[in-house]
Amino acid sequence: MSDLYGVPVSPVAQAFTLCAMNHPEIELYADDRHHHSKEGSYLAACCWLYTFCGVSPVGNVYTAGLDKNVAATLQEIALKTCEEKLIDEITQTAKAVVKEKQRKKARKVKNGSLTWALVGAGAGVVITVAALATADILRKKLIKRKK
Repeated sequence: MSDLYGVPVSPVAQAFTLCAMNHPEIELYADDRHHHSKEGSYLAACCWLYTFCGVSPVGNVYTAGLDKNVAATLQEIALKTCEEKLIDEITQTAKAVVKEKQRKKARKVKNGSLTWALVGAGAGVVITVAALATADILRKKLIKRKK
């Protein structure tokens, strides 16, 4: 979508991955494990600030009430993720995975299409034979009537 419409992509998922790998002590998810914690929301906001506004999150005095060291770490992770274009590597990998899935799906559709083409051809043969048989029976009846 980004390539198609020329819209920037904020690498929040990559920042989460980088944070989880290098700072497992920072909890990015809420207790339900489905929503962001305050730290996760802050990291996402730092990525968005850089991606959409072109403003470095590093040194931002707003910490959303987080410990200053945690906020600084999240700011650094966001900057590193956005600046180093880690998204490009991950995007290329994702594109390769999507391409492979599309190729496999196309093969399945192609094989499925072949199956349905054969079914259709078989049905066509059956219908044609039935039509010819019916026509032959009707022809014979007409010949009997004429006699």
